[in-house]
Order: sequence, then C-alpha cells, then structure tokens
Amino acid sequence: MGSVRIVHPISEFDPNLLWQAETCRYVSSASGDDANDGLTQYTPMATIGAANADLALDAGSPIPVTIYVAGGVYNEALVLGMTAGGQPINVVAAPTETAWVIPPGGSVGISIDNTAPGETSWTIQGLIVFTPNGADVGLVVDDALGAGGYQVRAYRCGIQSDNGPIAASVVVDDDCALWAFDCWFDGNNAGSRGLSIGAGVVILVDTNIDGEAGAVFLDNGEGMLLMYGGSISENSGDPADWALEVVGGVAQLHGTIIGTMGDHAVRVQGGAPDEVTAGLYSCTVMGDGSSGPMFQVSDEDARLTIYDIPMLGNEGGDLFHLEDGGIVQCFSCGLFAFERVAYVEAVAKPDAQAIFVDCELESEGNGNANAVEVVGDGAAPMSASAMFYGYCSVRLNGGNGDALNLSDLAGAWIESAVINDGGGGGADISTDGTCFVALGPAPEIQQAGWTPAAGDTIFHATPEDGLTIPFPEPVGPGTFDVLGDAAAPAEGVTYQNLRSYNTLACHFTTAPTGTGNTLRITNIDQVVSVTFTITNSRFQEIAASGAFILTPGDRLLVEIIVAGGNTSGSGYFVLKE
Repeated sequence: MGSVRIVHPISEFDPNLLWQAETCRYVSSASGDDANDGLTQYTPMATIGAANADLALDAGSPIPVTIYVAGGVYNEALVLGMTAGGQPINVVAAPTETAWVIPPGGSVGISIDNTAPGETSWTIQGLIVFTPNGADVGLVVDDALGAGGYQVRAYRCGIQSDNGPIAASVVVDDDCALWAFDCWFDGNNAGSRGLSIGAGVVILVDTNIDGEAGAVFLDNGEGMLLMYGGSISENSGDPADWALEVVGGVAQLHGTIIGTMGDHAVRVQGGAPDEVTAGLYSCTVMGDGSSGPMFQVSDEDARLTIYDIPMLGNEGGDLFHLEDGGIVQCFSCGLFAFERVAYVEAVAKPDAQAIFVDCELESEGNGNANAVEVVGDGAAPMSASAMFYGYCSVRLNGGNGDALNLSDLAGAWIESAVINDGGGGGADISTDGTCFVALGPAPEIQQAGWTPAAGDTIFHATPEDGLTIPFPEPVGPGTFDVLGDAAAPAEGVTYQNLRSYNTLACHFTTAPTGTGNTLRITNIDQVVSVTFTITNSRFQEIAASGAFILTPGDRLLVEIIVAGGNTSGSGYFVLKE
C-alpha cells in the first residue's frame, strides 16, 4: 500500500498516461504474480481483479488511484470499485500493446461497484473487452446498487460482444453517464446492438458503433446521446433494424457517418411522456440501396431535424416516412430517392408535418411513385402537411406519378418553391378536392401544371401585404370566399386571398339558384358597405362601386343573398396581422 513517484517508467507502461504522484498497482498477465505487491513495473500482479481488491483496502489521500495493465489476455470479469478512502479505481492499459479482457461465461466484461453515494467518475483506457459466446454485456454503466449516478470515461477502448442476443455491447442507464473518446463498440452477433441507452447520458467523440440488430438504441424519455464525429452502422439488413433508433429521449449527431445494410438509418418513435427527438448536423448517411425508408418518424411526439447534408439519398426506395403524426425538418439539404422523397401520413393521429427549408428534392419516380406524397386522416383539415420555405425545388424525373400529391384533407404551404414534374406523366401538384394549399410570394408550377380539384381550398399571400399566414381558418360556413385574382378558378374550388384590392370577386362552391342574386360585403371595422349583383351563378369578377380598402386586422361580414331577400350563407373573414 502506498504512493510511488514515477520518474522513468519503462517496459509496457506509457509515461504520458501517468500522474506525477498517485496510488497505483501494476499488472501483467505474462510476467506478473498475484503474490507480488504490484507497486512497481518490476513486481506486477497477474490479474486486474487482485489489484482492484488490494486497492479497495487503501484509505489513503484523495489522489488518483490507477491500475496500469500491460499487454496480454486477462480472462476475468472486472468489477471496478472504490478505495476505502472513497476514490474510484481506474484502469489504464499500455498503448503500445493490446490488453484483452475476456470474461467467463455469464459474466459482464466491465461493471462498476458504486457503493458510495454521490457523483463519482471512473476512467478506463486502452482496453479491449471481448465477451464470447455465453458471456454477457461488455460494459455496463448503471446504478444497480442504488447509491447514486456516476460516470465512466473511456479512452481508446474497444467493446465487442460475440454472444447471442443481448441488449447491447454497452449499456448505460439509471441516471449514469458515459464519455467515450476514440472508442469502438460492436454488437457482433444476431440480436445484439452496439449501444443501448436508458435513463442515462452518453457523449461520444470519434467513436464507432456497429450492431447486428441496429447500432444505437434509446428507449427512455430521460436518455440522451450526443455524438461528435465517428460512425454508427447497422449490419444485419433486416427491415426491423435501424442504425439509430430513438423511442425515448434525445439524440444529436454532429459530423457522424451513418451506414446501414438495409437503408434503415434513423427511426424516431414517439409515444413517450416527453417529446422524442433526433437531430443530424452535417452528417453523412449511406445505405446499400436495397429497400427503405431510410428515415421513419412515427407518432405526434416524434421529431427529426436534419441540417446541412448536401447529398442525402436512398437508391432503393423511399427516403422519409412519417406515420401517424410526427415532424421532419430539413434545412439546406439535397434529398434524393428512387421512389418517394417523403411520404407523410396521418391515419390514427394528426399533425404529421414535413418541413423543407432551402432544400432540393428529387425523385426518379420508380414504380410510378410521387416525389412527395401527403395523406391526411380524412377527418381533420391539414392533419398531414408538407411545407416548403425559402428556395426549395421538388422534381420528379420519370414515371407517372406527381411531383406533389395531396389527398384526404392534406395541406401544403409553398413559398417561392419550384414544383416540377419534369419527366413524369403526372402533374406538378395533384389534389383530390379536400386539400388546403397556401401559395406564397412566387411559387413556380412547371411542366404539367396544376388544376385544383373541386372542393380544394387555396390561400394566397405575399410579404408586401404585411401578412403572415400560417394556415388561416377557412371562412364559415364554407359556401363562398373573397379573392383578389382576376383569373377564374376551377369550378368548385374555394379560394381565399388575403390581399387588399379595390377589385373583388366571388366564387360560389354551391351556386345559388335564380337570378338577381346579391353578394354583400361589409367592412365592419370601417362601417363601409358595398353591394354587388351576381349575374353569373358560378363565377363573376366585380369592380367595387366605391372605396373599399382592407387593412390587416379588419373583419369582413360576407353574405350571399338570393333573389327574394333570403340569406343563403354568411360568415366572417378576418385579415391576419
């Protein structure tokens, strides 16, 4: 027992890893003996467990406590504890050689005996933990003893599990934390993941994770993954396995490479008490082109955000699936798919949204797929929607699909976007008569163009009007609208234009019968009333008979009066700030 000062360490031990003064033990499986004191490189112990047990008796000063391990094979399970003085026992291996830790059957490779309450930190460095068939998890960071959360710092370590289906090579839970720098985790057998996170925090830097049943799995609302550089890879190709699967908590990846054998890169599944989120920032995502989707978001509490990925593609199927709610946000990305770039669906739950800002979307249209397809739940307006902000483009290169296809009360907001069915036999935009489409300052509809279907609702707005229209409430009772476009709309389509015009027009979704019908528009705030006579029961553009200036915040009362003076419909239309 005692402290030593290392001046010129020799042999297998690296001087860069040693503190100037510390309590330590040396271990060498090749030349050591557990009967030795382990105080010098010349009298090493043979097993890490013996050194750990010896240091546990030390009640010395509060200075770092370390076991230095020479290269070799250590057939033992490590349960790292604390000294009698309350110091965690760290394990550092020689960097010039390989120190293998191979536990016996049924044992965890490395676990922590956190007997003292409070936050404590253990360090492991330069170890390769290999759990063969019949063994258990390679590294467990949890609070099974209930003494309080702690953290483990791993440097240049490898954790590989070759046994049957277990949770993962590395498990973090119970408010504990893992910091890993320049490590690799490998779940190298069917049913095994590389990393599983419960109610814990994991921070990875330049660390690579592989798994045969998915690489990384988060399943608790209090779990968090922060990853910088490195890679995660799903190696099974099974459609049920994902490189990154988040069903609880938060995951953020920065500059990480994501690879998958089956084009299943990221799945975000909501339903937890808290919002479930994943974010990819300047990452690289690769698949083998065999299937899809590459990204799946399910449930209204799920959110996936992707920033600054110049080329993100799926050469085998769809790129994004949103099912029963959830939000996907893409910023400054190039998105490509052989089939659909995005499929947005709200069947059992509403609020499925795909939001694209300064993105280019392109589909080859294989299987006559639409480039972007949005399907509502048929009950709630805009229960599913696609939104295009900034400069966006949606292009379909082939097949008979549409560039943007909306159905079942789906919605779309198109601001300065180019929607182009460039090589397909379908339309730029296709709607089924139940949809809501907001057109921003300068949307470009090209090639096959777009004819709204009867029953659709179209909104118009420009920035110079001083108006922001997120998706205004439709005018009740839904039998008429006010618009400012001179061009006649398609029959049966509801148009709403929130711009201020001295020329107004009316379109009846249900045409009144008879002659001499009247449309009366009253600006309640300004107490200005103008009455128009309708000569065409389907559509008529009418010039105002007097000054009729609308400003944001004004409220309009609109009435349709049939011949004989009976009101057939009325409702309020509010200009929004």
